Amino acid sequence: MLKSYDLWYWGYDPDNLGQSQMLRKEVLVSEPMLKRFLSRTKYDYYEFIIDDGQTWIVASDLVLQLREKVE
Repeated sequence: MLKSYDLWYWGYDPDNLGQSQMLRKEVLVSEPMLKRFLSRTKYDYYEFIIDDGQTWIVASDLVLQLREKVE
C-alpha cells in the first residue's frame, strides 16, 4: 500500500541552477521503502513514486525529512 508524504530534500533552484536550496515534493511511499527509510542502516538512495507513477530515485544524502499527509 502506498501512502502520501511531503518529501523535503536538497535540490537545485529552478531559477538559478548553480545554487541548491531546500525543496518539497509530494511523493508516494511504499511500506518496504518506509521501513528502509527508518532503518539504522545507511542506504545510498531511496525510491519514491511521483506524478503519474514514475519512480524517482533520490540520493540519501539529499533527503531531509518525510512528512505524512493526513487528510
